[in-house]
Amino acid sequence: MITGYYFCKKEWAINGEEKAIRVSELLGDVDLRVVAFEDIAGIGKKMLNQERVKKADVRFPGILVEGGDNPLGKPFRLCDGRHRVSKLTEQGHTEAVFLIISNEYFMSKFNQALSL
Repeated sequence: MITGYYFCKKEWAINGEEKAIRVSELLGDVDLRVVAFEDIAGIGKKMLNQERVKKADVRFPGILVEGGDNPLGKPFRLCDGRHRVSKLTEQGHTEAVFLIISNEYFMSKFNQALSL
């Protein structure tokens, strides 16, 4: 079972709104696709917990929003899987399989989420 939240806050807020969305609620109408890491906003160089990176199970795809608002203007916004992407990058990968959700679907969940 997928647990946790995706936080839209600070520069990742949408229209100035900061919210938290349960990651499990993003698993609705999804498409499975290989995406290059360079096309994803939200991976970044932010310091991650290296123990979590080491334990990350890369067999499970992360979740991306296609065409959604992001401060980097990239085609995809990462909602889940930062530690898995970091582990894959350390292993020399430049792309991976992701669950893709539409911006419309993401925004419907965003609009239902509680404000921070």
